[in-house]
Amino acid sequence: MRDAILVGIVNTMTSLLSGVIVFSMLGFTALQMNKRLTEVVNTDLGLAFIVYPETLSHMPVAPLWSALFFIMMITLGLDSQFTMMESLTTAVFDEWPRVGGRKGTVVMITCAMFFVACLSMCFNGGVLVFALVDHYSVSYSMFAIALVEVLVVAWVFGAERLLNLMQSDMGIMIPTPLRLYWLVVWKYVAPLVLVCMLVLTLVFHEPVSYRCGEDVQHFPALAEHIAMALAASPAFLLVAVGVGMVCVQLWRGGKLTALLRPTADWGPSAPANRGVANEAFDDASWRR
Repeated sequence: MRDAILVGIVNTMTSLLSGVIVFSMLGFTALQMNKRLTEVVNTDLGLAFIVYPETLSHMPVAPLWSALFFIMMITLGLDSQFTMMESLTTAVFDEWPRVGGRKGTVVMITCAMFFVACLSMCFNGGVLVFALVDHYSVSYSMFAIALVEVLVVAWVFGAERLLNLMQSDMGIMIPTPLRLYWLVVWKYVAPLVLVCMLVLTLVFHEPVSYRCGEDVQHFPALAEHIAMALAASPAFLLVAVGVGMVCVQLWRGGKLTALLRPTADWGPSAPANRGVANEAFDDASWRR
């Protein structure tokens, strides 16, 4: 819990600091070039690799700052890959526990598959493929899946139950003010923010294009449709699996409420605390 709070604070402060630095550098570049701020960046992908290095070249000890900047870019890319690969491989290990002892092999195979998939961005038209993927990667599915996750945890499973299990299984002492904060954020603030972001993304959606100087490359309708289908595929899989489980349950003649209960092997890692987890699904509030 301490790490979660620290990560949230550090992320927010880093974003604010980065915003101040980026716009101060853009203002400095605009002054040096005697241009307006909007005229400095004339390409959609030029801020990190064109404008910023150009600005650093005018600073004292320019080679040092340039080296530090590109080292930072490399580390940013690496730590982003760590979290994404960890999320994916953890799902693989949870689904197939037998491969848990071959984590290195699974990670190497997964990295190789993504490496081959990204080779298309290294050809002549690779920048257009990159622009298409970059435009739709943070899109509807991410907000939709995050909304489903927080709703399932806070309302289906129960934020109160989660906090109780955190105390019993993980030994985390949660003060009353902090407990109230988590309850309000998980049950109300986070869902509201995600709904607003999803709606705004849909309302202000614009077709993707790639700008380089005065030239603007618009994508054909087929490319737009393929990209939107790829962007919607994670959410589609979520809905498809849910509908499939409901159909199977109805075909077997079972109750739909059973789908909202955990399997028999679910529970905290400590065997002594499994009783607490099972009791969480047998109280009066759950039956209601």
